[in-house]
Amino acid sequence: MNESYVEILIKRRSQPMHMVIKVGMLVLTVAVFLLGLLVHWLILIPGLFLLVADNFALPLLDVEYEYLYVSGELTIDKIMGKSRRKNCFTGEMDKIELIAPKDSPKISELGALKYVEKDYTSGRNEKPVYVCVFRGEKEVSRVLFEPDSKMLELMYQTSPRKVVR
Repeated sequence: MNESYVEILIKRRSQPMHMVIKVGMLVLTVAVFLLGLLVHWLILIPGLFLLVADNFALPLLDVEYEYLYVSGELTIDKIMGKSRRKNCFTGEMDKIELIAPKDSPKISELGALKYVEKDYTSGRNEKPVYVCVFRGEKEVSRVLFEPDSKMLELMYQTSPRKVVR
């Protein structure tokens, strides 16, 4: 049986707005607790709700992407807080029209298509960003991702006409 399998985990760069949200939520929680201790004990109840909200909301700002390529199928999952997983994209090589570097001339040839762009990259400029043009049932999608050389090689072996390295 000829099966190909590659798995890559990419951590998304923390955005400045996420840091503002984290600090703001923590400052608000501490302020409500201090206010409850100094003014009236009933103000501690909203402080407890804020503490629980911080516990659930703040880990969601830590995002990783998992790229999985198994036997001609590319799957991209979003992992939030190292515990919650959400499938973002699944595409078979039969329905994928092109996989090429973001600045490739092949991508500009498809420029006339109306598409929805989805970004599943780390946000850093360390690795080259690739574009996967996928024609779904309702729309054409441009998926941005950062595969490694092994994943690109397996994709090329599966569909050499669709992968530009």
